[in-house]
Amino acid sequence: MTFDSIIPDTLWAVRYDGEEDNAFYQAFDQWSDPIWLRDFFFQNKNDLNKHFKITNIDKAIYETIDNADKLQCLILELVRNHLISEGVVDSEGFIDLLQTQ
Repeated sequence: MTFDSIIPDTLWAVRYDGEEDNAFYQAFDQWSDPIWLRDFFFQNKNDLNKHFKITNIDKAIYETIDNADKLQCLILELVRNHLISEGVVDSEGFIDLLQTQ
């Protein structure tokens, strides 16, 4: 197991031995995959209802994808702000690209 830096000195993700992606990227892949989410919510529908009062799995899928998109945008904004605070020179427009995501 190793640790990947997502935001230097702030956010790290575990990469398990033999895995191509770290847990951070795997989570976002799963949270944006409606087939994976449908399987997950069917397997955990009692918890979905008990803890979140959601009985409609399609609604849970939609809300999860929407929330994952919002979280990704927030993280990209944090990365952008970190790069700016570190004085990163942006000759390729990468920082502006992060802001529009």
